Amino acid sequence: MEEIDRFDGGAIPTQPHQGSGSGWAYTHSEHELASLLHNLDINTHFRMPNVYYQTQGTLYSEAMSYRQQFPPPPFYPRFPSPEAWNEYRQADQVEYQAIMDRNEAVFYEQYGAHMKAQEEQRAAASASTPAGHGGPMFTYGELGFDDSPGYQNFMDPPASG
Repeated sequence: MEEIDRFDGGAIPTQPHQGSGSGWAYTHSEHELASLLHNLDINTHFRMPNVYYQTQGTLYSEAMSYRQQFPPPPFYPRFPSPEAWNEYRQADQVEYQAIMDRNEAVFYEQYGAHMKAQEEQRAAASASTPAGHGGPMFTYGELGFDDSPGYQNFMDPPASG
C-alpha cells in the first residue's frame, strides 16, 4: 500500500536518470525508446520486415544503446523449468503456424488480385483494338521487296543492275 501511496503525491518513477536532471544520456524520451524497441520486437516476432525505421537515425541508435543498457529478461528464470520452456515453445509454434497460414492467405489473395488485374488489362487492350488489327500490317509490295520479279537468288544477283 505504501508503494501505491507514493504515486498519489504525483511522483511517477522512471528509469534511471530520466527527468532527474542528473544526466539522462539520450536526446529522446524513455517512452520513445521503449516504443521503438517494442515495435521492433513485435515485428521480429511476427517476422515482418523493418521498413519504417531509419536505422541510421539517432532514435534507432539510442534505442539500440538503451537495449544494451537494459536488456530484455533472460529465458531463465522466466521459464523456471524445462516443462515451462517446452510449453512456451509449443504455444509459440502454434502461434507461428497461425501467422504463416494468415500470411499465406494474404499472399494468395494479393497474387490473385494482381493476376486478375493483368488479365483485365489484357482483355481491355484486346477489346479496344479492332479484330484483325493487332498492329500495322504491310505487304511485301508496300515494303518494296517485290520490285524485281526476276531477282530471286540473293547469292547470285543479276548482272544488269
